[in-house]
Amino acid sequence: MAVLKPMNRPAAKRYSHDLLPSRKLRRRETKTPGAGCPRVLKTGPEPAPELFQSMSIWCIVTYKMDTLGEVVETLGGAKILKDIRIRSFLDLDRVAHLGVPFRAFDSLIAGMNEPESTVANGIGISRSTLNRRREQGRFDLDESQRVIRLGVILTLGKRALGSVPAASRWLLKPNRALGGRVPLELLQTEFGSRQVEAVLGRALYGGYS
Repeated sequence: MAVLKPMNRPAAKRYSHDLLPSRKLRRRETKTPGAGCPRVLKTGPEPAPELFQSMSIWCIVTYKMDTLGEVVETLGGAKILKDIRIRSFLDLDRVAHLGVPFRAFDSLIAGMNEPESTVANGIGISRSTLNRRREQGRFDLDESQRVIRLGVILTLGKRALGSVPAASRWLLKPNRALGGRVPLELLQTEFGSRQVEAVLGRALYGGYS
């Protein structure tokens, strides 16, 4: 009786824009300080934008795991955020509820090298509110979330574009990938912030930003 042999099926084709990198690809993560994501080479056809966006989300998760210290430094460091010992990104939630110190915003402005009023208006904080918070020494919960978002985006932008000033200039210019919107203004909401993260994530992969 003839023995039927299993058919040799061709291996599934793997493209560089697979939604999640394979284990083998993850083991080949680059150690370059400015990357924060696995090295992915574009060997197949140009991926659809939604696939690039899904990849950037994975990239951002990876990036956040090893850049918490950079985010804290962007917000002024442990000396300014001294009320809570920050060991994970979840601790930033506690910082927001307690109220981000105004000195953290001063630190962001110093690093961005942009006018304070331009940055404050961009993230939806009026001049009168800014003056009150300066006197009080802290932002409220909603404002604190915006300041922290800006710190996180600046850190991602530093990774993607090379420096905080470069990221600042990028944030202040209308962006075609964001429908002509100014990235800084999108940081007023969580939904807008996710879109800015996605575009910077594509830049980390060498995509359009």
